[in-house]
Amino acid sequence: MGWSEGKTLNNCVPGKALGGDVFANTNGVLPSANGRIWYEADVGVDYTMSRSNSKNPAYRILYSNDGLIYGTYDHYDTVFQIFP
Repeated sequence: MGWSEGKTLNNCVPGKALGGDVFANTNGVLPSANGRIWYEADVGVDYTMSRSNSKNPAYRILYSNDGLIYGTYDHYDTVFQIFP
């Protein structure tokens, strides 16, 4: 795509979005289980802004391969369960 991390995505691929990166959960903030994989995605980000922009809402959703969904407003310091 020609996009570099931290750069404005909309300049490279207008109208597109990124998400679904694997989240390692190294701080143990999310529940773990054998075989569970966590993924992360930004929510409500305006992709005309760079990641370092102070207007970025920093809300992320975390979802697992076995159906759990959590959210965070503070970059993983705390999380809250959305589903189930």
